[in-house]
Amino acid sequence: MKLYHALLGLSLFAPALLAQSFDEILADYRNENEAQREAYFMPLAEVSGLLASSATFHNGKSHGIAGFDVGLRLPLLMFDNETGTILDENTTEVSTIGMPMLVASKGLPKGFQLSARFMQIELSEDVGELGLLGAGLRWHVNELFNIPLVMPQFALQANWSKLSLGESIESSGMTFDLAVSKKLLLLEVYGGYTTGSMTSTFDYSYEVAGNRVSVNDELDSDVSRLSLGLNWTLLPTLRINAEYGLAESNSLTFGLIMSVL
Repeated sequence: MKLYHALLGLSLFAPALLAQSFDEILADYRNENEAQREAYFMPLAEVSGLLASSATFHNGKSHGIAGFDVGLRLPLLMFDNETGTILDENTTEVSTIGMPMLVASKGLPKGFQLSARFMQIELSEDVGELGLLGAGLRWHVNELFNIPLVMPQFALQANWSKLSLGESIESSGMTFDLAVSKKLLLLEVYGGYTTGSMTSTFDYSYEVAGNRVSVNDELDSDVSRLSLGLNWTLLPTLRINAEYGLAESNSLTFGLIMSVL
């Protein structure tokens, strides 16, 4: 079994879910040494980290204390042929993965804002659940200095994210955003930079001569992404969102967000 089957578990476009459990798939690599396993698992660690840390902002402004937003965003990570070949030496059909995320933000005093991201679905009895938890704290820089109608909106944000796939794969860590946006009538353009690090854990077991052997591999990956996006105000409180992310694996994110104040 190839590692790309685990990636298919993350994908919205998998034609069928796995017949094997992740423990059985990962156990295929029990005869490899630690360095070989790490080299093979690293693409999945990098992709998991990028996906877990996606959709953390869609503008550079914090809500007022009575303001909030809720919505659904869908990040899609895209691979080039070289990455696809690493994931599966026989085909490059696995070129895009993604997962929908429920997102919400609530304004606080003094330009601060709390945000949350969530997703949890049962993929299959063998695979288990795909889950995402994320939380962020933002500060609106314009609270310190602002020129109304002229100055773009700036924000600094810290995020914690955790993505889990079954009981065998988990990626978690901290990332940090610098976001800037400018609204022009019904359109709002924004950009930002995300940096940080994620730790991916591959925790699995297999049987040898009737004995259960456990393996725990831990890999660190850096997150570095430049994002460019656009919000279109369809209705006074409803926005359509589109974003392009430049990173080790580039991404497209689409969203529908209801925003108040």
